[in-house]
Amino acid sequence: MRCYFLYPLFCLLLLCNVSNAAPQLSGSLPEKQQEKRSEKGTQSPAQESFFKNIQPYEGTEIYVDYFRGNDLDGALDVQYSFKYVFGRDMNFKKEGDFDWNAAFSFSGEFDFYLGTRNSGPVVGRRYNPGFQLAWGTAKRDNFIEWRFSLEHESNGQTSDSLPTLLSLARDNKAQYAQKYPDIDNNYYLHMATETVSRSSDFVAVGGVYRVNPYDVDYNDCHSIFSCFDIHLKFRKIWGDAEDMVFWDASKRHDRLEDYQGTDITFVSQFLLEDRILTLLGGQSTLSLRYRSGEIWGGDVGTNNTFDVSFTSHLHITHEIQLPIIFSYHAGYLEELYKYSEKAHYLRVGFALNF
Repeated sequence: MRCYFLYPLFCLLLLCNVSNAAPQLSGSLPEKQQEKRSEKGTQSPAQESFFKNIQPYEGTEIYVDYFRGNDLDGALDVQYSFKYVFGRDMNFKKEGDFDWNAAFSFSGEFDFYLGTRNSGPVVGRRYNPGFQLAWGTAKRDNFIEWRFSLEHESNGQTSDSLPTLLSLARDNKAQYAQKYPDIDNNYYLHMATETVSRSSDFVAVGGVYRVNPYDVDYNDCHSIFSCFDIHLKFRKIWGDAEDMVFWDASKRHDRLEDYQGTDITFVSQFLLEDRILTLLGGQSTLSLRYRSGEIWGGDVGTNNTFDVSFTSHLHITHEIQLPIIFSYHAGYLEELYKYSEKAHYLRVGFALNF
């Protein structure tokens, strides 16, 4: 799939404001509302009416992935996520306020194979549009938000048969074997599986549970490490998923719902005043994500995946700060074409948001 339309989006990401790459609350905190009001004087009415409804959703990351696989695997990976709120955002002026909103969300991933193999110009990995409904109450602890969504997820690829994959594997070998003579022949089939079509439609329910052991003010939770949120998402595939592993006899009974469907993320946002090694500090985020199969019809608790991420600011000079993210992955991959493949890796990149 040729995703040329993503180039402008990539340029937009590079101009985004610094933020964290963890899941976001649907509503605006009171201090954020004040920041938005102060920015109104710098925008025209038309700009304000459009851009104020575009918000971060699951987080955006850009990272270099040259540390796995072989000489053909090095890439620049981009994960992006945003939502467009219909009408207005949730507006909490004081504790106890209730509000709701509806939004269109879109999350995705694409890669650039930089100096290793053709990517034409990018390789689509994930496309996840959805309709989101959220409602909640501003309070210090317990459930502060509930969510419901209807979503589609696919990888934009088209291969759906073994003969097609074998033909692509032969083409890959003809193109790269002379330059990379040490690459195993089976790897060219592995490359071909990147084109396998994957898709599913699902309904999801969840929410955000706030843990606040020291009973800090609602407005101050995101500046204190001990006050954190637990983001819950449980999904159920609607209809038949396109997920068959038809090229590997040992995995032909694998199902996407046995690996993905339960998503629990612990997120603590805090202010790191004392810099680490004089370099890292400022507004920071620590998150732990657990993923497993569906609780309705899937195999939950068997195929487990964990991701630990730390986001902070790298102080290059007094005025230049880069939002850097360190993360460790242990478990099964999120790439749809190899959802049942295990991997362990550390990655470093940049965390950006609108």
